[in-house]
Amino acid sequence: MSFNELELKHIENTVGKMCERRSPIHLRDELRTIFEVKGYDVTVYEERPHWKDPQKWTKEPLAKFKFIRKDTVWKLYWMRSDMKWHLYGGMPPGPPVQRRLKHWSTRWTPIRTGHSSANLPGTTGISSFLNMC
Repeated sequence: MSFNELELKHIENTVGKMCERRSPIHLRDELRTIFEVKGYDVTVYEERPHWKDPQKWTKEPLAKFKFIRKDTVWKLYWMRSDMKWHLYGGMPPGPPVQRRLKHWSTRWTPIRTGHSSANLPGTTGISSFLNMC
């Protein structure tokens, strides 16, 4: 099972717009934030050119939002250094996805990458975006 067309549009309008705002136009050939939907999982990645071959892009997972249909709740996960997804304990599961996005976006610290694309010039956090909706 997967999201229906209306739900996919809603995800595009929330997660997709957040990814666009985290990917300034002047840096998109060097760094960008993307998302993928697989089943009931929405995974956010940071993409950048591979250090050895700039023609190839690498992507590093940042966060995963998992929708539990039977409970109609979203859960937020983060990837540890063991390369496994772990439930984020700072926010209990619940609706809607915007709340989880806002929480993640305002507290996200890229520990493994050593930088913060959230603070790049020309970007705004998801909270500003959600306030405009």
